[in-house]
Amino acid sequence: MSVLSTGITAQRAPTECASSLAMLFWYQALIFATGAATLALEVLASRIMTPYFGVSLYIWAGILSITLTFFAVGYSFGGWLTRRLDRGGQFRRRRPRGTATVMWSHPTRWFRRTQKCG
Repeated sequence: MSVLSTGITAQRAPTECASSLAMLFWYQALIFATGAATLALEVLASRIMTPYFGVSLYIWAGILSITLTFFAVGYSFGGWLTRRLDRGGQFRRRRPRGTATVMWSHPTRWFRRTQKCG
């Protein structure tokens, strides 16, 4: 059920429910794959460095700090690119709306809301 601007509740169309469930699946699959790839690369880095430096806390601290540093560099680059491509302030106008959308569309809430379809 969704509330229209007039305050009247209307039943969601079956295709709308199916598309939001499919989007939820791909969203969760993307998050899973990204996390798995990052973890696999960290373990691979440890295996490569073990014959030369051994296994120690310093090796793992180095691997994790490099991973987090390059995440931060990538996020900074993404922010710079967004600012550079921002023609007419379209991204700046959408930022509060996008932040609110991300905050309120937590996957579990989104899943519960889509289960009311049908």
